Amino acid sequence: MVEAAIGLLDTAGEGALTFRALAERLATGPGAIYWHVTGKDELLNAATDAVIATTTTTDTTTTVDTTGTADATPQEAIRTLALGVFDAIDAHPWIGTQLARAPSQSPILRVFEHLGRHIQTLGVPHPAQ
Repeated sequence: MVEAAIGLLDTAGEGALTFRALAERLATGPGAIYWHVTGKDELLNAATDAVIATTTTTDTTTTVDTTGTADATPQEAIRTLALGVFDAIDAHPWIGTQLARAPSQSPILRVFEHLGRHIQTLGVPHPAQ
């Protein structure tokens, strides 16, 4: 469902994301979508989270960083993270609006968490963080 929503957002924009349009894409009824999400905002957050997760995902079971920053310096890791977010916004233009609209939601918090870890590794004093 989230992948279908991302596809719809990518091709037609946020205004075209309706449960009716998504239901048509999924070949189901609009009511079926409500079993999974409570509304459009939750669906947009899930779609944003799915896209942003690809820029910040780490495999905690093997401590391998799938963003390619496992052996990188903190500066390289920050650059990789920033470029990943930029690439996500470039590939999915609706993401920028979503990240700015809900800064307290999990997608942007995920980015800040990863950024914060790398800043701490650099030894930046706490007040400056």
